[in-house]
Amino acid sequence: MPKNRKIRLLAFGLASVLGACVGSDGAADERPTAPETMLRLDLAIAADSALDPVMAAGWNEMASVMSTDISHSDYSRLPAVKVFSADVERLLPPLDSVETVLGHVKARMSELLPDVGWKRTFAIVWPYSQSISYGTDGAALVALNHYLGADYPGYAGRFPAYIAANKTIGMLPVNLTEAILGSEYAYVSPDNGNPSTTLLNRMLHDGAIAYAMKSCLPEATPLSTLLGISPEQTEWLIRNEAEVWRLMMERRLVYSTDPQLADRLLGRSPASHAISPDAPGMTARFIGMRIIEAYAGTHPDTTLDQMLSPDFYNSNQSLIDSNYAPGKQ
Repeated sequence: MPKNRKIRLLAFGLASVLGACVGSDGAADERPTAPETMLRLDLAIAADSALDPVMAAGWNEMASVMSTDISHSDYSRLPAVKVFSADVERLLPPLDSVETVLGHVKARMSELLPDVGWKRTFAIVWPYSQSISYGTDGAALVALNHYLGADYPGYAGRFPAYIAANKTIGMLPVNLTEAILGSEYAYVSPDNGNPSTTLLNRMLHDGAIAYAMKSCLPEATPLSTLLGISPEQTEWLIRNEAEVWRLMMERRLVYSTDPQLADRLLGRSPASHAISPDAPGMTARFIGMRIIEAYAGTHPDTTLDQMLSPDFYNSNQSLIDSNYAPGKQ
């Protein structure tokens, strides 16, 4: 799958597709919500006929992201597209459960983060390594061929095992939720990129993103799928949270200004070796979310929008005020 610098890779996971949403105060919200329909641009393109105005707008967005002037008819006949389209139809279950979750997310996001606009979501097929493109032009593009199961032969040799493990259809809603929040609340460094940006600053930001995701996704969403790691790795994190935090403080990792270290500890990876060879990828993101949870517990009037602001996550005072003390809480 060729790379395209205009598309973002957004890979996190969700296994549960039904259940109540949980708000930032931890209270379940069981009010019924309407499913959010994914517009099947992939099927419209595969039909190789004239597109209606809605699908034409989706195709224009897709063509813009791909930086191509190829027609949708010619695109549908590309060998890779034909293979992926056939496999999507053969391997994917109905999208009803996914659309139910997206309806929950949309409703909760409108309550908790009303300034975030929900874009039309087009389901597509393309031969790129990115699963979701969420841009500023009014549409989100979701590549269904990235959700064909961890054992899909087309992923072999293209994605490492820890990435392929998350390529199931149940992970699509959390991918899109992450895409929306990550785009609308992208990290803003203090002083326009000042090297004083610390791992803690980015942990608070990514932790707030994860906490917002947890607040909008169904209550039954396992922590493991929220983080995109295995249940066993999640159990390790919960069991060793206090020790992980002790090591991060002892080794001064929390206040490191090395951006590459931050990328390794916050991003998708098989392990967080700087902390422990047993620590899974996303360990720093987990700790960041736990700090945010502690802060929310002691500051219940603080909104998600405030915790997603640069003034909050770029301030060391936020950690102090959280009273985060794993093992003592």
